[in-house]
Amino acid sequence: MGRQIFDPSQLVNEVVQAKALRFPGIEYFLYDDFLRPHTTVLWDSVGTISRVALRGGAFRTLSGAVAGNQGLIDLDPASALWFTANRDFIFQVRVRSNQTLQNRIFLGLYSARPTGAAPPVEPSDAIYFRRADAAAVANWYAVTRAGAAETAVDTTIVGDTSWHIYRIRRTGNVVEFYIDGVRRATITTNLPAVDVGLGIETVTQEAVAKSLDIDYLVFIQER
Repeated sequence: MGRQIFDPSQLVNEVVQAKALRFPGIEYFLYDDFLRPHTTVLWDSVGTISRVALRGGAFRTLSGAVAGNQGLIDLDPASALWFTANRDFIFQVRVRSNQTLQNRIFLGLYSARPTGAAPPVEPSDAIYFRRADAAAVANWYAVTRAGAAETAVDTTIVGDTSWHIYRIRRTGNVVEFYIDGVRRATITTNLPAVDVGLGIETVTQEAVAKSLDIDYLVFIQER
């Protein structure tokens, strides 16, 4: 079922430590504390209304107050980093959503950024957590997409405004989704076969700004 992509002794509070860089079998990407921007990361949304702010070691991404406006940390493969398809990986973020109504959120991997719209146009290929709040707060879904075909599993975890850790692990053709260390979904269908980038995105569905606070982002993939 695929190879283990890091030594469990490297984990401290669910995060692989920097010594993992010495192991040639993995590729490793980490953002933590967000002390300064990096040129490969889009620290803004498409357009000029959205903005970002550093907040005591966390990163706040804020959408504009127009339906369809985005706020994001984005490694869109069209302009930044790519990670090779069909490799074992772990993606993990610690995130707090600051709103629970009229808001769509995407946390994970995708072939192209979900475009700003109400509702957003989702990528054809992706593996991510999705929350689609409307007039009432929605549950988090575990989602895989391949060529626009989708598998979506309700995690039964309702959105709120507290900090949570979202983790996605792929081993072979099995993708597991965890929230706060508890496995909430396992998917084996509609796994993308194209290279993907990383993204954390909120899209407002009304003329009210929405925001996410992001503590860290870590991605580990077998080489």
